[in-house]
Amino acid sequence: MKRSSLARVFVCWLMSVFLWGCSENAAKEKVGISFGVGEAKRWPYEMEIMKIRAKELGLEVEARLNKNENEKSQKSDCEDLINGGASVLVVVPRNADDASGILDLAHSRNVKVIMYARPVTTGGFDFFVGYDTYKIGKSLGDFAAERILRGNVAILKGDEGDINTMPLSNGVNDSIRPYVESGNINVVADEYVDGWSPVQAKNLMTKILKQSGGKIDGVLAHNDILAEAAIEAIKDYGIKNKVMVVGMDAELPALKRLVRSEQDATVYMDSKVLAASAMDVAYGMVKNKPFTVNGRFETRSGEQIDAYLINGQIVTKENLHRLIVETGVYGEEDLQ
Repeated sequence: MKRSSLARVFVCWLMSVFLWGCSENAAKEKVGISFGVGEAKRWPYEMEIMKIRAKELGLEVEARLNKNENEKSQKSDCEDLINGGASVLVVVPRNADDASGILDLAHSRNVKVIMYARPVTTGGFDFFVGYDTYKIGKSLGDFAAERILRGNVAILKGDEGDINTMPLSNGVNDSIRPYVESGNINVVADEYVDGWSPVQAKNLMTKILKQSGGKIDGVLAHNDILAEAAIEAIKDYGIKNKVMVVGMDAELPALKRLVRSEQDATVYMDSKVLAASAMDVAYGMVKNKPFTVNGRFETRSGEQIDAYLINGQIVTKENLHRLIVETGVYGEEDLQ
């Protein structure tokens, strides 16, 4: 073979090695997003925010929004994403009690897993991006205690099996404890609501009202749906005096209740910031660059996992326009 031919072969070989290395590098810069969720409107919105942020960062993303109740279908999604070149997965698990199938698959392929918004209670993942539910609970409790000062309070907690319920409850209880210990606040009920069911919440609130003879000064609910159920029970019972009711999530019906002075406060968590932050962490993992760690998530087994947590903001009728309207979350016309 002539030298020129050998040289051409060598050059072609070098180019193929270079191109293979580039393609492998590109594959390593891909992020897979897997949401194994139900019908809540928040998920498509937050997935879109992730895609926008990824584009800003120069990351390739592939996303799957899976509403199938069968968690095996989410594992199949994750396998497809990994086979497509993702080196990091951002996951909202269908089953928050057990995502071992997804985690075992990812780690067998050296793929990092970021749990988003809904952590797996058993742990085994690499990072968590979500809300600081303890601080949110404490903010709710502080707001309620400062306004009630003295009286009977009922607490409607979320589902006992939900990983968010306990830190929320701890935050609320820690904030009102001094008022309880001084005798100024009397907690007449502190009840779990199975499956966050509004029907059960209303029944519980009705029972609490009957047992207390209607002497309730405040209700602390772990979300706005439970708060609405409590308000309905209070109306049906016929209480004339003002009962302070707080919830969280800043859902549109709750914001409308703030305008009508039927609910006193909710908590707004900026899902846009949360979704973008998940991509910032994924970018750091993909590029092997530093990213922000501002907390830890503790699993039921006591495992401590690095986390990026955001707090919520208390929304009232007085600050509703500044926090919700001026920031473009909803328009004035939406709140009527």
